[in-house]
Amino acid sequence: MTDHINLGKSKEPKEKVASMAFSSSIPALLLSLLAAILVPNLTLANASVKSSSQLISEVCSKVPNSALCLEVLKSDPRSANADLVGLGRISIDLTKAATKTTSELINSLLNKTSDRRLRGSYDFCSVCYGRAVNDLDDSEKSLSSGKYLELNNFAAAALGENDLCEDNFDVQPEELKEAIQKAGDLCYIILSIAKRLLGQTI
Repeated sequence: MTDHINLGKSKEPKEKVASMAFSSSIPALLLSLLAAILVPNLTLANASVKSSSQLISEVCSKVPNSALCLEVLKSDPRSANADLVGLGRISIDLTKAATKTTSELINSLLNKTSDRRLRGSYDFCSVCYGRAVNDLDDSEKSLSSGKYLELNNFAAAALGENDLCEDNFDVQPEELKEAIQKAGDLCYIILSIAKRLLGQTI
């Protein structure tokens, strides 16, 4: 009888110990699960930022004005986690803005001069930049629809219009020269991105 009682009492502490051990293991298990979820996500986020930085460096290494390319892409907050298509959107936006600014400058200079030869050059450039803006609008549509060859062709057409305007002057006003140069340099960024996108689809 005594032996039976002693055996019953000896089981109770073991059950309590097992219960306590199980209870104490729950917080540790939860922490492990949280770590398993959060650590890979943090790693992926860092990898994404690094990848964007690498993409920008690779894109800009293929254009005539690498310094401008790095400056304008890195200064745009959208580029922090952008993929190649995202960088394409940014570069088109920047190029359209520069092209429109140059067009406005040309019209302003046209209204300020009475020189017939200069007026003819400004008129010609105004038409060129009107077409360039249309080409950039089409390049944006091509990028959105995944038609990267068309993107390349429209960006090349916009650059061609820019060059036609530049070649139309014997001597360009300095402010216009800088604006034309910048618009052309930005077109090259789109072309660099388009070529990389084409390489990915082959």
